[in-house]
Amino acid sequence: MKDPIGRMLPDYDLYTGAMRGMDAAMSFGRNPHVAKAEQEEQKALAAKDEHAAELAWREAARQWDRAAEREKDAKRRDEYTAKAEAARTRADGEPEIPRDQLN
Repeated sequence: MKDPIGRMLPDYDLYTGAMRGMDAAMSFGRNPHVAKAEQEEQKALAAKDEHAAELAWREAARQWDRAAEREKDAKRRDEYTAKAEAARTRADGEPEIPRDQLN
């Protein structure tokens, strides 16, 4: 990449450190929303009151949905979607239905 004068620029922004000309959300094959969803589930399980647990479960569901949107593998995408539905069920206060009883 060159500046307006024609000098070569580094591949990264000197101020932010972000890479130029590449996807800024590069995560080396790992989906960052999976870790965020798991963290929210832990928060929900450790919550002291029902309202905090409900909010954490809803955030976990949102993060699982985001993980599913980014996933290219269909099997993992289905798994993340199922986890999002299970988190929403827990947020609504309904008992979680085991996966083998869904069919």
